[in-house]
Amino acid sequence: MRPYHRRLAGIALGVLLVVWLSGCEDVGARQDVQQVRQQMNDLKQELDKAKGDLKALTDRLGGARDSIAQEIGGRLDKIAGSATDLEKNLLGKIGETEEKCLRETRTHIAAARQDLDTQTKETLNVKVAEQVSALRKEIQTNRDELLGFMDRQLKELYPYAYQPRRLEPAAPPVAPQP
Repeated sequence: MRPYHRRLAGIALGVLLVVWLSGCEDVGARQDVQQVRQQMNDLKQELDKAKGDLKALTDRLGGARDSIAQEIGGRLDKIAGSATDLEKNLLGKIGETEEKCLRETRTHIAAARQDLDTQTKETLNVKVAEQVSALRKEIQTNRDELLGFMDRQLKELYPYAYQPRRLEPAAPPVAPQP
């Protein structure tokens, strides 16, 4: 109840009590009391109407709050669902890209390894053959030098045992001729 309604009701009640207790038989006073009662009933009706309107507005406001909360909840669910879908799509694309990069990298590594093996084999075959040939020549040269040196040494130290045909197949030694 609003303050002015309370005051008005209090005044009207006070007037009624005064009139009723005084036992006044005045027709004018009774009419005034009747008017005050009528005004009080009108005020009560207005007050009840205001209470009903207030309750209706409160219910509508509560319903509006509920509908707004449901709509916000629904939109948040949609947003969360779309964010989850976007995350799944993004993770899927990242996975596909990683797999593609991995396959390409493996292909490049295999090709590079094959090229390296081919180049290494060619290089080794050419270089090894050249090195083996050079080594054989060097060994032959060293052998010839060593044989020459040994022949000279034998000739100097043991002139009676020197046999110059040493490189020919082994034959029994020939006895020296007197």
